[in-house]
Amino acid sequence: MEEVSININNVLGSVASITRLKMLRLLSKKEMGYSELMDSLGMEKDRDAGKFSYHLKKLLDSRLIEVHKETGKYKISRIGLTVLENLDNLERALGTKEMLIVRRSENIIEPFDKTKIINSLMKEANITPKLAMEIASIVEEKLHNLKIEYLTAPLIRELVNTVLLDMGLEKYRHKLSRIGMPVYDVSKHLRKTSERGDPKEFIEESSRSIMREYCLQDFLSRNTAEMHLTGRLDFYPLDYWLTGVVARSYRAPSSDEEVFETMTDIASSIINIKHEVNLRVNDGRELENIFKMLRYIISKSLLRGRYVSVTLSIRDLLENHAKIEELSKTIGQHTRKVKSVIVVDDPIYSELLRLDELLRNLRLQYVITNSEESLYCGLRLPLEKSFSDIHAIFSLNILLSTLESNKEVDSTLNRIRELTKYGISALSKRTKTFEEIYGKRYSSKIHYACSLWGLFEAAKTIYGVGPQISKESYSFFNDIIQSFIESLKKYSSGRSRSLKSSRIPKSSAKRMLRATYHKLRVDELNKIRDYNYLLIPPTEKFRNIEERALLESRIAPYFDGGYLTMVRGYKRKKIIEDAAILFESLVKTENPFTIKIEETWTS
Repeated sequence: MEEVSININNVLGSVASITRLKMLRLLSKKEMGYSELMDSLGMEKDRDAGKFSYHLKKLLDSRLIEVHKETGKYKISRIGLTVLENLDNLERALGTKEMLIVRRSENIIEPFDKTKIINSLMKEANITPKLAMEIASIVEEKLHNLKIEYLTAPLIRELVNTVLLDMGLEKYRHKLSRIGMPVYDVSKHLRKTSERGDPKEFIEESSRSIMREYCLQDFLSRNTAEMHLTGRLDFYPLDYWLTGVVARSYRAPSSDEEVFETMTDIASSIINIKHEVNLRVNDGRELENIFKMLRYIISKSLLRGRYVSVTLSIRDLLENHAKIEELSKTIGQHTRKVKSVIVVDDPIYSELLRLDELLRNLRLQYVITNSEESLYCGLRLPLEKSFSDIHAIFSLNILLSTLESNKEVDSTLNRIRELTKYGISALSKRTKTFEEIYGKRYSSKIHYACSLWGLFEAAKTIYGVGPQISKESYSFFNDIIQSFIESLKKYSSGRSRSLKSSRIPKSSAKRMLRATYHKLRVDELNKIRDYNYLLIPPTEKFRNIEERALLESRIAPYFDGGYLTMVRGYKRKKIIEDAAILFESLVKTENPFTIKIEETWTS
């Protein structure tokens, strides 16, 4: 087909008229005949026919509209749609058209995107692309008229349903109804449940969805929810916020009776544990009991996205490696669900290398630590009774606070104190509600992990270099951490305790980076290629491992809730050597820390 060239001057001339622009917007919603379009413009046939025909011919000549061959009605062309879309973007950029902001169910906010309504209508209700576009345009116009500070996904869905009713499309509206969550999502989860043959998964997913929405809509104050949604701070996990925990640690059972009691507790409470179930071995003789429990947990499909970590000393591991190899065969191909936390007293290179070879042969992922209270995820969890829990993680977005404070240190510190108050308030309310729900049935201490995200990146945006290079950037690093710790000291609530951690959940790091970019869209963010969940990014370049060890040993003592770091590389022996040097430096801090080892395929 021969393509006709587009005269940009004709296009610009056509949209320079308010009347023609209005005609274009009307036709973007639906096809119209000559008389209907004229009536919609408020023109009269006898008086305005000449004027209307003139504007119509201009739009046709510039190919912004066209005539439908079958119906004879006028409709917007592909070129016309492109022009309208770019005009809307220009209005937003110039500030003449207010940008619509949407809070999504994934706990982030982002600019309104009409194509998401179109795609949702096509996917969930099987609506044709043309009709979906018409509905989405009407919804967008209504949303602009609402003048709401920020929109929510349920509100948009409700408005879409209203438009469908107005257009007489009840059969489609029914498919978009919500039952706690959208019908489409319920159907999707039911299909997954059917494929996996595990009805508990459907129950879990449904309850998590309801809990997440309840927290954002009602439990958290409006200001606190907004701070979370804008990525200035993060509460994790919201889908387990009032009844669940992030991780639970058990003391390894020493008798058959204790094995039964522990397995019963895990089976009954696993639905309320988000990530990690930890088992702590005090003696190598308890290994058989541990594997007996692992076989039970795995055979009953209790984990479903969670994992079990086993904590034991490097001595017990090396002395019992033959037994461990034999017992590992009993859990077959499920070793990926089992992690190891190895407590090391003296980081001897030869022993670490032997440890690495043994666990790699068993296909067991592992971390090394100086404390039996460290979990695989890097958090520290004191074990006071038969079990202990990390209930939730509260994190601050230091990068966004720094950029919003125009990179002024004093202003950033004040911002951190202000945001920490929001976090403390939410944790206090959460503790009170949890105690009301469980009462005397739950007698353990309530532990919260409190952490910082984007601190290293913030230092680099201000000073251009990281704290390992510049005294000024290290001073900023130090001031931020101390300000956060001092603010948290004001929080004290009976049985609850806040522990300072160096890591945040990966999903929280990703969410806060996306929120920061959506909020500011500044050049500095283009340099951040990955969302780091550790205080010191493992991708950061140091002159040598000793320089890195010096920086981390200065920072680690601040974090009584566990200091997690990572050694990455593509030469396994070099990774182990660096891990030994880093361990030797960190152990002098006498603070709990964890080192994760990760092998890459390239340098």
